[in-house]
Amino acid sequence: MNRTSDAGVLETAAATAASMKSELSATMHSAAELATAACRLADQRAREKPWTLAVLAGAVGVIVGACLARR
Repeated sequence: MNRTSDAGVLETAAATAASMKSELSATMHSAAELATAACRLADQRAREKPWTLAVLAGAVGVIVGACLARR
C-alpha cells in the first residue's frame, strides 16, 4: 500500500469511530433516561404500596435462602 491509500484508510477509520462514538453517546443518554424513569416509577410504587413490596422482598429472600441451603 502507498501512503495515499493509508491516509484514506485512516480517515475512513477516524470517521467511522467518530460516528460510532456519537451513536454510543446517544444510546447511553437514552439508557440513562430510561433507568431514571424506572427508578422513579419503582419509588412511586413502593410509596403507594409498601406492604406489597415488603411481602415481595420477603418471598424473594425465602426463595434465595432455599436455593442457597440446597448447596
